[in-house]
Order: sequence, then C-alpha cells, then structure tokens
Amino acid sequence: MLVSALTDFAAEVLAAAGMETSESRVVARHLGVASLRGVDSHGITRLPVYAQRVRAGGIRSPAELRVVRDHSAVVVLDGGHGAGQVVGERAMETAVERAHRFGVGAVAVRHGNHLGALAAYTMRAAEDGVIGIVATNASPRIAPTGGAEPLLGNNPWSVAVPGDDRPVVVDMATSVAALGKVRQLKERGEPMPSGWARDLDGRPTTDPAAAIDGLLEPIGGHKGYGIALVVDLLTGALAGSSTGPDVGVLTDAGRVGDQGHLFLALAAEAFGPADEYRQQVGAIAERLRGSRTAPGVDAVRVPGDPEELVEAQRTAEGIPLSDALTVRLRATAAECGVHVPTWLTEAE
Repeated sequence: MLVSALTDFAAEVLAAAGMETSESRVVARHLGVASLRGVDSHGITRLPVYAQRVRAGGIRSPAELRVVRDHSAVVVLDGGHGAGQVVGERAMETAVERAHRFGVGAVAVRHGNHLGALAAYTMRAAEDGVIGIVATNASPRIAPTGGAEPLLGNNPWSVAVPGDDRPVVVDMATSVAALGKVRQLKERGEPMPSGWARDLDGRPTTDPAAAIDGLLEPIGGHKGYGIALVVDLLTGALAGSSTGPDVGVLTDAGRVGDQGHLFLALAAEAFGPADEYRQQVGAIAERLRGSRTAPGVDAVRVPGDPEELVEAQRTAEGIPLSDALTVRLRATAAECGVHVPTWLTEAE
C-alpha cells in the first residue's frame, strides 16, 4: 500500500476521533514514515490505539503547549498531554533553533504522550545540520536486575549525526525488543525468540501474551537496566513528569500521557568546521561499510542503513499490511465513522 494512502486514511480517522485536523496530519505523517522505514511496531499499527486515546481523552487536542522555563539554551515545555508527535516536533524545532544560537539546545518536556519512532525527530535535526538526540521514558516494562517487578520503561533513545552524504541514525529501545514487536507476534500467533521477555513471576517465556503482561528483558542485562534508569532520570525526573511505574500505559486510553522527554541538539560548527566534521562522519561510515564481512554476511551496515533500504523497497513496492492489521484498521474506521477505503476492504 502506498504511504500517501495510509497517511491520508490515518489523518481522516484521527480527525474523526476528535483530533484537530492539522495535528492529525502531523501524527499520520509520523506513522507513515515509520511504516515506510520498516519500523512497523511504531507505524500504522499504532493508529487504533491513538484513535482510542483521542476519543477517551488520553490524548488532548489541540495540544496546549506552554513554556515553563526559558533559560537561553535550555527550555522546559509542558506538552499539555497533547499528541506526542505534535509536541515532539515543536520541542525538536526549539532545540535546533537554540543550537544554532548557542551551540547547544536542550528542551525537556513534561506531560507528554507517546512520541512514536524517535528517529523522525533526530533525523529532522540532522537535516538542519546539527546532531540530534532524543530520549523518552515509557510505561513500566523492565524490572531492575534481580527483581521481578516492572519499575522502569523500555525507555528508548535516538541519535542522528549528519554526514557528508547521509546521517548515521541510531534508534533503539532499552529492552531487547520493543513491546510493539511483541504485540505484532501475538497478533500473528507466533512465539517470541528466547531472551526477549519474562512472565510476571520473572521466568523466561516465549509466549507474547505472557510477555505483554510480564517483563521485557533489558539489553545487556544489568547494563540495559542502568541505561533505562539513566534515561528515566534524564527525561521524566528532569522534566518534572512521571517516572518509573507512575508512567501511564498506552492502552489505558482514558489516562492522560504523563511521559517525560529530552530533546538535544548540538551544532557541529560550535566545536569546529562543520564541513570537516560531516566529511569525517561520512568517512568513518564508509570505512565500516567497506570492512571485511564475516562468513555468510553480504555486507556491513551502519545504523540507519537497514531502514533506508526498506524505505527504498517500500517506496517502490508499497507497505505490506497483515490480515490482522487490516481487520483492526477497518474496525477503527467503523468506530470513528470513517468510510473504509477500497484498498482496505480489498486487502487480505
């Protein structure tokens, strides 16, 4: 399916659910970009829960953003529980603008909602020639090392560094796998790989349903736990928002978002010649791509390359939709009183 058709449909559904029209287009664009880049766990599959949250009041629209503190390179925003993508774009734009003025821009956001795929924001910064860094806390899914109680989110983060040709883009959750991927496996009736999650009693499981009700494994064991904790401290705690187990669950549609976010932008020209830095980034990336491969591996990739390859393929061939997802999208359209487009009724 063409990304334009998906985003038009998503915008119409969100607007019918009660989201202000211009905001629905922003959120729909983010969903479409995530699906186009192969980040399906944060793409159009999120439309049903977003629509539910708008209808139930968990996402408020229009977003009433408010500047809480403005201290030169540092800004604190209150997101007013608005759509994460709308608030996130404003925060990233502010961070980039301050970076161009002061060399660095830092924007903390309180009372935020689910941001979606974070690479969309950091890549936006890289397009403006600055290094973009974004982190957010999330609903509690990770237990501290040795524990069996979900006290931290999988707290994702992303960095995009501009190069002379294309940026290096890292976007990852602190868990071995994002919860969205677990939900996709449950939807398809498939087991999880071992090492992804534990059940409520802390026992390893390959059952997606048990993982959704239980615990996600942090990357690198105790190291991932440490990263998740630090991200919580740099987002929810720093912004004055909820932290740890007090962060709301996305599927609790009527509960307002109270996540904390941190948006950073670093202007390379503040450290030295920006052109030389971008050339060095490009040279490092090409050295990695051109390095000797292990047996059975066709090429070494740099972070951001896999998504770029998927984007090229899906731009040419369209975005695949599973049978289960098409059923959910049809149901969401019906709930919001939106006419189901022909391409969705014919999708199987």
